[in-house]
Amino acid sequence: MKKTIMASLLAMVLVSSVAAAAPAEPVQSVVQQNTVDARVMAQPVISDGHYAADGAELTYPIISMANTKAQEKINGEIQKDIQKLLGYVQECREDGTVSSSGLKYEVTYLSAELLSIRMEQYFYMQGAAHPMSYDYGYVFRLSDGKALKLDELHKTSLLKDRAEHYKLPAVSRAVLKQTAQREIPLYAGFTGIKDAPKELYLDSEGHVHALFQRYDIAPYSSGLIDIDLDI
Repeated sequence: MKKTIMASLLAMVLVSSVAAAAPAEPVQSVVQQNTVDARVMAQPVISDGHYAADGAELTYPIISMANTKAQEKINGEIQKDIQKLLGYVQECREDGTVSSSGLKYEVTYLSAELLSIRMEQYFYMQGAAHPMSYDYGYVFRLSDGKALKLDELHKTSLLKDRAEHYKLPAVSRAVLKQTAQREIPLYAGFTGIKDAPKELYLDSEGHVHALFQRYDIAPYSSGLIDIDLDI
């Protein structure tokens, strides 16, 4: 019951901060950091939201756009992932474990059709051998706010000619080729991925990147692995 109450309070704090920070007039809003020129009403305006408590220092994007249904869907998706991190923070607090965590973001691509954001998150518990970090991405379709998965990307006008790039065999080849070129050690016996990567983002040139976390396909020492699927 205690965890349920605290989780509800965290959600209320986060939603309140989003509401307070959201600009009343999207086209007149000014982004303090991660500046994006989005004066076209069809495009979103991105401003910074902040949360600081219990060792957590989070900066996250708040989306404002004329299409309010898409806006709510995008912000809801982002808030859902922030709540996961805050849940870890709360668990540590209840157990008496000192922890620290952080979150920052970068808008990596913006057009009239798509918005892509990359998030960088870290979490450290006192006494742990090392901190854990987790980078993840979003590719949002602005017409309805949907967060696109790998097998949906080719349905966009930007990526319609690249469907073959996003099939599992092609992704596996890209992983093996690029990790070999960069001399990144993978697990012994690794021959390719079994499931489509979930963490995706678009770079400034519109290339799709897949992110593989520590321990996904390689030992911790190999770090985060970022694979460009369009080269």
